[in-house]
Amino acid sequence: MEDVKKIQVTSQDLRDGKWDDSISFTDAGQNASPELTWDSIEGAGEYAVYMIDEYDTDYWLHWRVSGIGEPGFEHGENSGEYVGPYPPEGVHIYVIYVFALKGPAASYPGNFDAESVSVDAVREGLDQAADGGKGNIIAEGSITGTYAAV
Repeated sequence: MEDVKKIQVTSQDLRDGKWDDSISFTDAGQNASPELTWDSIEGAGEYAVYMIDEYDTDYWLHWRVSGIGEPGFEHGENSGEYVGPYPPEGVHIYVIYVFALKGPAASYPGNFDAESVSVDAVREGLDQAADGGKGNIIAEGSITGTYAAV
């Protein structure tokens, strides 16, 4: 994908590279989706957000929301499908991707909280517009943090 702009993504729920317990689906957490902010992208008809656990080679889908009209989320808004981090062991890497799309995508890849999905598969699906045209992604950004099994 050429000519894809970069989106700066930030979160108050990420401190020193670690996600706050409140976003986790553990006894220590509230299973509340993270607060996110990002810049508005000119020409974006909608935004899509994915949270993927990128532990080892298992890319587990924890959050998928599409059709977002304005940038950002409040803490615990729980838009879309969300199940917070619940790593069975060790430290896992959770990446939240934000995509600015020209319009609705032909598909929003990944079976939520059920199987592995790579960000490359997500990009491929989102880049195909609902009307069949390619080049639907106009900007992308991400934010990365860890969460450890408790």
